[in-house]
Amino acid sequence: MTRCPHWRRVPPGLADEARARTASGCVDAAEQCQLAASHAGSEHYGFLDETDRGTALWLRWSGADQVSLAARTDCPGTGPLPHGDACCLFAGHPGPHTWEDGPPAEPPTHH
Repeated sequence: MTRCPHWRRVPPGLADEARARTASGCVDAAEQCQLAASHAGSEHYGFLDETDRGTALWLRWSGADQVSLAARTDCPGTGPLPHGDACCLFAGHPGPHTWEDGPPAEPPTHH
């Protein structure tokens, strides 16, 4: 499986708010949806940064003008042993865990 191919630019106002709420204060200009390409529904989620231990801030979008920030608790799922990789998504996410997913797609290029 691959990650969802949808990308979204982070609106400047939300980027400022996210910088104030995240641990590092750094936010990328665009985010790829981190859910599996097969995820159902129209909501997409791009990881912004950690906020507190066990919680992260996500860019949530659906459609062209419905964009918001969403604080979500980390997914408690872990992969099979011997490695037991942690899932890099949020609790209750749709679709498979990240260890069941392939590498992320490359950012789109603009000419």
